[in-house]
Amino acid sequence: MTRAHVAIITALILLGCDESPSDSGAKAKTAATPAEDAKTSPSEAQPGEADAKTETKSSARSRARKPKGSASVDLDGTTWTAQRMTARVRDDKLKLSASITDREGSKMTRQQLTLTLHGYQGVGSYTTKMLDSSFSGVGIDTDEIKAAEGDDAKTNAATLGALRGGKVTLLPNAKVEITAVSDEFIDGTFTWSPNGGMQGPTMTDGTFHAAVRK
Repeated sequence: MTRAHVAIITALILLGCDESPSDSGAKAKTAATPAEDAKTSPSEAQPGEADAKTETKSSARSRARKPKGSASVDLDGTTWTAQRMTARVRDDKLKLSASITDREGSKMTRQQLTLTLHGYQGVGSYTTKMLDSSFSGVGIDTDEIKAAEGDDAKTNAATLGALRGGKVTLLPNAKVEITAVSDEFIDGTFTWSPNGGMQGPTMTDGTFHAAVRK
């Protein structure tokens, strides 16, 4: 139960991140590789071990070189600037994801902007649909989560607190203009306003330089 709740909250915080837990593990392992090399001479290495280490180092360097992209938008008069902006194409859909993660002491917050374009065909004008484009935010206190370990009641309270404190604004009918496309980046602009009784910040002057992820 406890692990499940912690996993839920962690997923909320890390949603949209480009690196998976396995990537982080690979980085940690790669960082330890030089020490391991000092203990093991080439003659002692098992068959294929040197090749595996070389491949791991190469993969880590490749991840480190990945561009993060950029994005900004005016939210009711306040400029929101993303720490990263990525683009993924699946079948005929383009998913644009921008995010900010802030940490202060034990408190962690994350905001994410997602724009999904259906019928994607490159440069052109698009309008988002109802359910798969959003602007969301969630926060947790990691000390509170750690203190709740082993106590289902406290874990439930911490989980529900994080969920209740989160906010999701759906972004149907956002206007997105794709202005340039290359193998590495997709550029464009976007706007959105809360029509039809919807609530949320008016988004104007949105621009993005999204790093393409395969």
